[in-house]
Amino acid sequence: MGETMFAYRIILTVCLAVFPSSCAATPVLTSKISDMSMAIKKKAPIVMKIDVSPDGRYVLSGGFGSFILWDIQQGKKVQTFNHKMHKSPVIRVAFSPDGKYFASGCSGTKLWDLISRQEIMSFYEDDRFDAIAFSPDGKQFLCGGGLGGGLFTRKPPIMKSFDVKTGREIRDFRTQSSVFSAVYSPDGKYILTGGRDMTIWNA
Repeated sequence: MGETMFAYRIILTVCLAVFPSSCAATPVLTSKISDMSMAIKKKAPIVMKIDVSPDGRYVLSGGFGSFILWDIQQGKKVQTFNHKMHKSPVIRVAFSPDGKYFASGCSGTKLWDLISRQEIMSFYEDDRFDAIAFSPDGKQFLCGGGLGGGLFTRKPPIMKSFDVKTGREIRDFRTQSSVFSAVYSPDGKYILTGGRDMTIWNA
C-alpha cells in the first residue's frame, strides 16, 4: 500500500507539471494505477509549483498571483487563494507531513489549516521567500529566500525555521547566499539548500 501511494504521488506530481505557454494554461491531471483513472481539466493560472498531500487526496498548484487547492478524488477545484505578489512572481506551496496544514510562500510565508482552509499565521510579509519546507515530523517549518527589497534597496538573503504550532522562531540560519530551494533529510537531522550554491545544514 505504501509503495502504491508513493507511486501515485509521483505520477500526480509529474502530470501536474505544466510548462508555461499562456497566462491561462489548463492543468491536466491524469492518473492510472490498477483500477484508478481520472483526469482534471480546469482553467487556472500557469502552474509553476505543485505538491501532493500525504494521503494523495489533494494537490496544491502555485502560479502567478494565486494558488489553488484541488480535490483529486472528486476531480474538482476546492478553492483559489490570492497572495500578495509585489516581490516574488511565483507562489511556492507545500503540505505538512501529517496533512493537517499547508504553506504558501512568495512575499512573506503563510501557514494554512487544511480542514478550514483558513490562514493560521503569517511570517515576514515584507521579505521574499523562494523556498518552503516542513520537517519530516511536521513540527518545524522552514522558509528561505533570495535578495528582497525594491528597485534601489536590497535585503540580505534569509532562512529561518519556526515552530508550526506556536509560530515561534526556532533558528535564524544567517545564510549569506540566496535560497531558492530547501529540503529536510528523511531523519530530520539535516537541511539541504540550493541557490547560488548548495549547502548542507544541521537542522
